[in-house]
Amino acid sequence: MILIENKVDFEFETGLIVDRVKNELKLKNGFIRDILDKDFTDKELTFYIQLILRSGYNREGYTNKIKILAVVTQIIYLATKIHSTAFDVKEGKQEFKKEVQIPILIGDLLYSKIYDILCKEDCLEFLDDILEYISALNLGWINYFEKMITKKELCSIWYGNLSFMALNHVMQINSKETIFNIKEIGLLFGDLFGAKTLKLPKDLINEYFEDLKNALDLAPNCEKKNFLEQYLNEIYFFYML
Repeated sequence: MILIENKVDFEFETGLIVDRVKNELKLKNGFIRDILDKDFTDKELTFYIQLILRSGYNREGYTNKIKILAVVTQIIYLATKIHSTAFDVKEGKQEFKKEVQIPILIGDLLYSKIYDILCKEDCLEFLDDILEYISALNLGWINYFEKMITKKELCSIWYGNLSFMALNHVMQINSKETIFNIKEIGLLFGDLFGAKTLKLPKDLINEYFEDLKNALDLAPNCEKKNFLEQYLNEIYFFYML
């Protein structure tokens, strides 16, 4: 863990995790690399990683399980986002292959990589929650297409629940620490990130920001709270540009 003038260099740590994600996926060439390089913003490639690193900070350094959680959560996000591109179907066989079949196959490939990492790194305690998340997300998409839920509700199922799940495991990994209700704060962070990414109304983004700010205000003072407040200000400024 790198310290700069008594501050944690989260950008450096995040870069290490992003490199680890790409190394796990062996992105040397091909369509997967092109998708990650061209279709994802910097925030999409780092949001969940930064959130986990800030909430999982430990002065003694990050445990391997925290790092693996960051890697796996980011791959889950990439897989689900790539899968979602298949829903914008265009006419024509070539377009169907490129816009539907390939994204679905790439998403499935990334999902399979998750299980490989969890087994290899002895982190199977994450597996049940990951499977539950993916199952709920698939059901959410079905309900959304059948107009049974709104885009706002899908946003929370997709983005909010992923950060809720990840920070719930942060709490379990750091069980010896006294941590405020960080998983609920994770849900709000995910909702805010999703609202911007899915281009939901600005008044909803403002509402999520205020709810998250209030939740952090109520949390006891500690370094994690300070790191998360700093991150909230960073992403909110980014979103309002």
